[in-house]
Amino acid sequence: MPSLTDEANRAEADLFGGEKAMQKLEDRVEPMLRRRELCALVGMSTTTIYRMMREGRFPRPVQIGDLLVAWRERDVAEWQRSRTFSVGGHRIGGNKNGGVRRSKSSGPGAFAQASK
Repeated sequence: MPSLTDEANRAEADLFGGEKAMQKLEDRVEPMLRRRELCALVGMSTTTIYRMMREGRFPRPVQIGDLLVAWRERDVAEWQRSRTFSVGGHRIGGNKNGGVRRSKSSGPGAFAQASK
């Protein structure tokens, strides 16, 4: 017995001109990320993302409604690949601390200064 999902998919395919037409439609639809999904995916705050966009270091969103924007998943994936890649098992990219931001007081003499 076919499931309701199968029947709905067949009905949708018939409505849009068959399975081949549906496949073409699916090929054109790009996955999009809303702000919360984006922040969770890249591990950055909204403020950081918008600052990096102003600096030209992060992809810009596209308008998807009157008051709605979203980021193309493809653009974000390309940005991620451009930031970090691996050669021979060694991480290349990010900042000189391997992507870890350290405070000014965490330098080599920080412990000696703090313990005085």
